[in-house]
Amino acid sequence: MVIHTEMITDGMVDLVVQGVVTNERKTIHRGKIVGCFALGTRRLYDFLHENPMVEMYPVSYTNDPQVIPRNDNLVSINATTAVNLWGQCASESIGAVHYSGTGGQVDFARGDLASRGEKGF
Repeated sequence: MVIHTEMITDGMVDLVVQGVVTNERKTIHRGKIVGCFALGTRRLYDFLHENPMVEMYPVSYTNDPQVIPRNDNLVSINATTAVNLWGQCASESIGAVHYSGTGGQVDFARGDLASRGEKGF
């Protein structure tokens, strides 16, 4: 498994520690976790600190729909709060309450469509 993401989280540390993520099959940035920013606990920040496996880039690079598909067999996983019967997603609110922003969802959805062997969720 590989990671090319906008946001690096605590769960990703668990995947690396358990050997699930090695990034050895990446087409670009082989062996590296690529991200734009991180949000989590002290454990995450300790993992990131001077870790040669992690490379941070500007959002204009990590979320570039022309860079994203350069990783073959990309599986793009985006979070959402609601999906209707037509497959439309609402990620900004829960009912009338603002919850989050769209973030890089559209970028990664477009990028995974252009990846050889892509899957998007």
